[in-house]
Amino acid sequence: MILRQQLKLSQIHWFLIALLLVVFLIRLNNLWHPHLAGFSDELCHAIVARNLTKHLWKPTLYEQPYLPYHISGWDSWYESHVWLHKPPYALWQIAISYLIFGINTFALRLPSLVLSVLSVWEREKPR
Repeated sequence: MILRQQLKLSQIHWFLIALLLVVFLIRLNNLWHPHLAGFSDELCHAIVARNLTKHLWKPTLYEQPYLPYHISGWDSWYESHVWLHKPPYALWQIAISYLIFGINTFALRLPSLVLSVLSVWEREKPR
């Protein structure tokens, strides 16, 4: 009985490892793409994370606000100096990746790849 449970557990671990590898390979395709398209979320995250490498506790979309901006209202989030449109945790991860690998698209997308692969993993719950 114990051998059967150990064998079953081993099969589950091999399946999870294979699943993690497949997810990693699928996501790896976009990691090396060198361009950011237009004024997208990814571009905004890249700019704010780059600015976070200069000042960790102040997420800014524009380093210097040249025009007056209004903090109130969700319709003008792209005009704000301090960018609080998204929670800063993911942006801090990108900023740390920038500090390690340099400011490039690989470092921008690496935290997303790592977290998406790790999200597939689910710990076995005790019975």
